[in-house]
Amino acid sequence: MNFANNYKHASRSIGQTSSYANLNLTQDDHVRRLSNFAKACMGVSIFFWCWALKNSTSMTGSFDLGLFSFFLSGTSSFYLYTNCKDSPEGVQPISHCGRLIVVATHLIVTLNYALGAFLACFLGDTIYYGFLYYCLCFTLIWFGSAIMVWGLITNTNWDDEEDLSGF
Repeated sequence: MNFANNYKHASRSIGQTSSYANLNLTQDDHVRRLSNFAKACMGVSIFFWCWALKNSTSMTGSFDLGLFSFFLSGTSSFYLYTNCKDSPEGVQPISHCGRLIVVATHLIVTLNYALGAFLACFLGDTIYYGFLYYCLCFTLIWFGSAIMVWGLITNTNWDDEEDLSGF
């Protein structure tokens, strides 16, 4: 390892501040931020999964893709929360592959909303503006959450050894 990597590893140990400009948060702060994000995302995913279940039961011949996408985002949020639990003791760094999978679940929700926006415009002869605006807003929100969760996981991982094995 070169000097920069040694400095980065030394400065990112538990209880120390980050080596880059991130409001000089300690590792405890980063873990709490990721844990709070995971809890909030899990709650939102459960709420919208229930809504998708209600929509699916009222539809004839089809189902709401939110059943699939919100299940995935809720599962990945549960994984993040159980990995953090508001405390840095015992937190294992999330592998690069794990980060990609968690971000992918958020992007799947994003694509689901983007598909809804597309269908609101091109399904039938009428543009469903209310549904279009709803889908566009949540497309942006979930895309932002995908970016945010990548950053939160990156900030929480104090061990930068990239382990591509396992989730």
